[in-house]
Amino acid sequence: MDNSMAAQKYSIIGTRLNQINNPPCEPGMQLLSSTRFTVPLALVLAFFSLTAQQTSPDLILFNGRVFTSNVTQLYVEALAIRGERILAAGTSKEILTLAGKGTRQIDLGGRTVIPGINDANVHLTVGPKAYELPIKSMDPRWNEITEALASAVRTNPKTPGSLPR
Repeated sequence: MDNSMAAQKYSIIGTRLNQINNPPCEPGMQLLSSTRFTVPLALVLAFFSLTAQQTSPDLILFNGRVFTSNVTQLYVEALAIRGERILAAGTSKEILTLAGKGTRQIDLGGRTVIPGINDANVHLTVGPKAYELPIKSMDPRWNEITEALASAVRTNPKTPGSLPR
């Protein structure tokens, strides 16, 4: 094989490799496939991704005893909070580094913080006096309830407008 044939063969191979690595694009799409566009786009997206992740908390509670209910670490010293979400929990030193210009910081002075307690089991005593039914089990059946009600009616006066005492 002479040199011109070898050069032509390698030229064809090189062209084919270039087509595999850089497939032809539709008109107007060359800009999107060029590295002149892709690299700056990647840098811009990375910048916005980093700045979005680095938004500072609205509130930091530090120098306290924060109950986590996590069995591996029941208490931490500090919390970082944004909106209604806890962003981070840890030592006061770790959490204070997350503070931004607008972050409110509260020194707990060693006091304890617990999660909010929502007691949905409220016993209102407004109105007539209540009567406790003599129910024996924690998961009563219908017949136990009806028997307890019948017993309450039998043992209390039948005064009009009154409830069992």
